[in-house]
Amino acid sequence: MRPAWARTVRVLERAEREGRDFLLEHEVYEVLGEAGLAVPRHVLLPVGRAVTRKDLAALRSARAVLKIVSPLVIHKSDVGGVAFVKAGYAQQTSKIAVINSQQAFEMSAEGKKALAQMQDRENKIKTDIQKLDDSIRLLENRLTTGRLTMTNEALMGIQADIEKKSTERKRYEEDATREGQQFANSIIQKIRTEMVAVIEALAKERGYDLVLDAITSGVVTSSATIDITTEIVRRYDQTKVAAPPVKK
Repeated sequence: MRPAWARTVRVLERAEREGRDFLLEHEVYEVLGEAGLAVPRHVLLPVGRAVTRKDLAALRSARAVLKIVSPLVIHKSDVGGVAFVKAGYAQQTSKIAVINSQQAFEMSAEGKKALAQMQDRENKIKTDIQKLDDSIRLLENRLTTGRLTMTNEALMGIQADIEKKSTERKRYEEDATREGQQFANSIIQKIRTEMVAVIEALAKERGYDLVLDAITSGVVTSSATIDITTEIVRRYDQTKVAAPPVKK
């Protein structure tokens, strides 16, 4: 008896609605299963739900493979999205937390200060380039208006000044852009490295088994109850508050 393909149609329609031209692993299993082919025993766990003994019993194995499921993560192993664990470990209730590193950076006092510094640098670059553009435009106007009254030597001198200024502008923009990027990368890396220490301390304090970054780990959605972004920002900001002077 041929399958009706109802599940396969639903899987394909869901992928189309979500704008995907590929299937997620559990969806592939659905299609193969409906076709009558053997597929690995598996359980799909939504974000925020812990694995249960019932889930593990369905796997009927002493070992389990944990895999992240996200349309943003095609190659799971590249982002640490695959782990092999013993059933004894998997039966324990895992505590998971999520942080949005981009929000944490933008919300923190140090992050706001860094963003302001980067904006100031960008504004200065724009102002300097505008001044160079104005000086080039002034020379171009002199060249245009002086064609009928100035000597060829004088005209060639102005043209040389225009080329010199244009080269100066190009080099300034390239150097300023490169230095600005280096500055941004350096300060962002510094803040994020400091935040990781705060995250690790909180994870140890609360017993989190795993902390996922919503920006880099492929998390699509998560419960607000496991989001630690605000708490990390609060604790990180506290590490930057100067201690009050000791009264003598």
